[in-house]
Formats: sequence, C-alpha cells, structure tokens
Amino acid sequence: MIEIEGKLEPDDYVKAQFLHIRPGRVWQIVGVLLIFVILWGLWLGWSNPTAKHDWFDYVALGGVLYVPGFFFLFIPWNARRIFRQQKSMQRAFTMRFDSNGYYAKNETTESSTPWSDFAKWKENKHLFLIYISDPLFIFLPKRLFATGDADRFRELITEQIGKPFH
Repeated sequence: MIEIEGKLEPDDYVKAQFLHIRPGRVWQIVGVLLIFVILWGLWLGWSNPTAKHDWFDYVALGGVLYVPGFFFLFIPWNARRIFRQQKSMQRAFTMRFDSNGYYAKNETTESSTPWSDFAKWKENKHLFLIYISDPLFIFLPKRLFATGDADRFRELITEQIGKPFH
C-alpha cells in the first residue's frame, strides 16, 4: 500500500494542465516543423521591402503571437482561476493506493475507485496523471510521495493500468 497526504497548490494544477495537453512525440515534431515553416514564410514576406502584404500575412503574424500568449499567459491564468474556484482541490487530503485501486479522503468527501475504472496514465518529473477518461484525470504531485514511493507507485499503476501513454 502507498499512502500520500498533503495539500495541492495552484502550481500543481498548472503543471497538470501542461502535462495533460502535452502532445505525443510525433505531434511535437510536426508542431516544431510547422512553427519553423510559418516563421520562415513570415520572414521571407516581411523582409522584402517591395512586397505587398495581404490579409494572410497578418493572420499568420497574429497566429505566431497568439500561440505563446495562449500557452504562457492564458493556460496558467485559467488553471489558477479554476483552482481558486474548486474548493475541493484546496483541502488537505489522504490518498491510498493498493492492488484494489484508489481511495481518497478529505474533510468533506470519501471516494474509492477500482483500477479497472482507470483508462490510462502518464507522468513527468513533477507529477502523475491517472485518467478516468480522456478529459478527466486525477493528478498526484510527486513532492507528496515519501522517498521511493513514487517509483513503487509507477510500478503499481503499470501493473494495474498498463504502460504510460505519451
């Protein structure tokens, strides 16, 4: 049995959102290539002083400016806003994991979920996400695990849910 106790922080939820939206390796490569093609096209168009700029040039430039704003401003702001709204995430809790599944308790709620209800999982250096469905996950900050328990938890969920997805 693995047990964690603690309290979630707004930054835990921000990190969970970034891990949740992280694309697989192939889509990461496609995205980077697409960004380079767009930037190269913009540079060619805007570096030519005699070129006439049509609406597409401005749309492409807006898209290039929109993407960093979305990822570096909107996602963290929205995650922190949701964390403030959802009081259940702000309460201290205890979670237990064993061969039967997941059990959680805080001052107002108790719940248990068998492993068969979980669809998939993934992790990064900060946390684990275990998914009940594609959009619905439980996030577990690794900072709350005792020494060695994060490795034991990874082994447990690999055994119960399967290999992580990316």
